[in-house]
Amino acid sequence: MTSDTRLERARAAGTRALQSLDEAADQLDSARNWGLLDILGGGILTSLVKRSRLDGASKAVERAQRDLEAFARELRDCSGVTGVDLRRSDMLELFDIVFDNSITDLFVQSRIEDAREDVRRARARVQAILAELGSAGRA
Repeated sequence: MTSDTRLERARAAGTRALQSLDEAADQLDSARNWGLLDILGGGILTSLVKRSRLDGASKAVERAQRDLEAFARELRDCSGVTGVDLRRSDMLELFDIVFDNSITDLFVQSRIEDAREDVRRARARVQAILAELGSAGRA
């Protein structure tokens, strides 16, 4: 396999990872907005919609993690590329819905913000590597 072919495969994998990260960011932004409404007293329906957005974000993050792993494999020598982590406890979900109160809402909101920051950092890292790959292709 030629150097140009490897670069193209790595660029394609990085682009897929960016798309997955963008989808995760969109889902997390939506969950954040619903979470703010929930904190302000949205009730059980608001909690359920927020959960739906978090489920979508979780799936997008899982895709992004797979895409980031593929990107790292294509890069071979860039072991610094890592995925994002959105760990949610099923018990926390149940607690948030059943005991819908401001304490659990604030805790979940904090987790959403942490996940948004993880996605932002991963996205910035992928963009930086893609920029380096673009420079390597022109050298």
